[in-house]
Amino acid sequence: MLGYAGKFLEVDLSNLSFKNTMLPEEWLKDYIGGRALAAKILSERLIHKWENVDPLGPENILLFLPGPFTGYFPGGRTCVTGKSPQSNGVVGSTVGGEFGVELRCAGYDGIIVLGKAEKPVYLFIKDSDVELRDASGVWGKDAKQTDALLNRECRRLLAERYPHVGVWKEPAKLYIGPAGERKVFGPRWLWLSGLMRRVTVDTVRLWGQKTLKQSRLRVQDLCLKWRIWRKSS
Repeated sequence: MLGYAGKFLEVDLSNLSFKNTMLPEEWLKDYIGGRALAAKILSERLIHKWENVDPLGPENILLFLPGPFTGYFPGGRTCVTGKSPQSNGVVGSTVGGEFGVELRCAGYDGIIVLGKAEKPVYLFIKDSDVELRDASGVWGKDAKQTDALLNRECRRLLAERYPHVGVWKEPAKLYIGPAGERKVFGPRWLWLSGLMRRVTVDTVRLWGQKTLKQSRLRVQDLCLKWRIWRKSS
């Protein structure tokens, strides 16, 4: 279907596993954009037990969904959503930046996060290579510290695995700070590649309850037209 890569990355933090998931084409046609598609996914997966789902429990679902135009035209938004711990409805915040574009160029239409990790982890995606890595060293760190430490770690990792590429630029990323980790009611900031993005309180709390510090992307194989990945001259 035009506008879609055809697969979603489903991550189960409880089992530290992931798989590619396809959604019915009818959903993609009828529920256009991150907010609409997120509402449909949550409805189909949780509606039969909605009242009993603890928004800050492992049964809740955290979704990262760019729209169908993201990656085809400059710009675009990524919707971060799940069941709201404040209203028990659906909460959805959107952020700009390169994260959604690189996610689409890696071949994914979105990320579906299930369960809860026993210890802090971050999600690292390089094209079709996906892994959950230990984030204990940055759990509790503020945004600047998190950005610097994981930039250094990820660039070193990429340089070791792909020495022929050259010097890697920093990946696109979304991450939370200490307040989100503690699920504090007050924080409204989601960090995207070193920049603050104002979002709803519930979005940051949902992320923190998953014990997921960050999602990082580095694209090489797809969308070379956009030169999303690049090396220093």
